Amino acid sequence: MNFLGKKAIAVMMMTVLLLGLPGCVSYEKAGKKLLRFLEEKYGEEFILEGIGGGYGTMNNNTLKAVVRPKRDPTMRVMAEITKDLKQVFDNYLAVVVARNNIPEVEAVAKEIWPDARVHLANDMGPYASTKHTDLGMTYQEFIQLYPMNTLLVDVYVDADNYINPDGTMDEEGEYEKYKTFMDRMVEKGYISAFVSIIYTNPVYYAKFDEAMKSEYGPTFYYDDFEKNNEIVLVTGNGFKITGKGTMYERKDEIDQTFEIWRERREQYARQKGGVK
Repeated sequence: MNFLGKKAIAVMMMTVLLLGLPGCVSYEKAGKKLLRFLEEKYGEEFILEGIGGGYGTMNNNTLKAVVRPKRDPTMRVMAEITKDLKQVFDNYLAVVVARNNIPEVEAVAKEIWPDARVHLANDMGPYASTKHTDLGMTYQEFIQLYPMNTLLVDVYVDADNYINPDGTMDEEGEYEKYKTFMDRMVEKGYISAFVSIIYTNPVYYAKFDEAMKSEYGPTFYYDDFEKNNEIVLVTGNGFKITGKGTMYERKDEIDQTFEIWRERREQYARQKGGVK
């Protein structure tokens, strides 16, 4: 499951909610200042989900917060405010740019996997500079401003369209699709990306729209079912597109990942009655 690790860690960091102590004036003041700063910066209203200690912050001089734009209850934004209340950092631009590019990336994915559904996130590390506020910028413009960013691309497909009743699959054919997808992404300027192809139990694949609207997105939505010992992710693989537009992984590494998931595919096949 190594190819999902980076995304899972990134999402976890984005969704840790450090609630301030009730009645704590310093947190309340910091929260109000942070909201005012963001509203002035982006010209829209935000709601404070929580603000608290400095764990995981850029340095010890900031308080970490989670906010969401009033216009979209499903969007969670990480922000930090310095303890002197003079400077705010946030990843709102990164979140919006990722969402804006989903239609184009999904269209590219559907050229390869007709049933593809896509979720995107920008994992840029330190939060955006206060001087960049153009929420309509393209990913290609964004990566020029933030070359340290990694675009996290999750492609969800219906497992039954790619996995045989006995749990085997055309691994060579899928690998060729990965290369084609990478080439098409690079042609459109989607470099510095980490791609995950997630072959999903059709029962849960059908819930993708619901997963996208959930509080923290598909990763956590599906993980809740996995915790109940339900097989949601039947198999998966992934690769990194470097800043130079090449695949970082060797083919044997891709093959090894397929092998790691083999037992899970067979377990899924047994549940469906395909393997005795």
